[in-house]
Amino acid sequence: MSHEMFLAEDFHGKADNVYEAIVAVARRARQIGEEQRREMDAYLSQVEMLEKFTEEEENYDEPVRAHEPVLQFEKPTILALREMIADKLDLNRPELSEEEAEAIAGFTSGPEETEDGGGFGGKLDLSEE
Repeated sequence: MSHEMFLAEDFHGKADNVYEAIVAVARRARQIGEEQRREMDAYLSQVEMLEKFTEEEENYDEPVRAHEPVLQFEKPTILALREMIADKLDLNRPELSEEEAEAIAGFTSGPEETEDGGGFGGKLDLSEE
């Protein structure tokens, strides 16, 4: 089993801040996981239909293989990280109204704000499509 290393430097410039990158990768991993689940469900339903057919079939020329190849996937998080590094992950940010921008500015200004003016800016809307 090989291990792939991801370094923090690989993600510089991919998002506005580290929190946005983490949320983006997590959401994309969830999307990939759902796609894999749907694919696995479709595969298993086909296998189930094939098994029913072979049980009903009395005379058949070919022996049925005892173990069909199993559908395997890479981990969704690894795939999402690779997409982020390869700039294939598109971060869709909504346009903020003036009221929302003021609310976020009020949220980030305060004792928790870092010296460089950073900090979590509030809302993040990454489209799921």
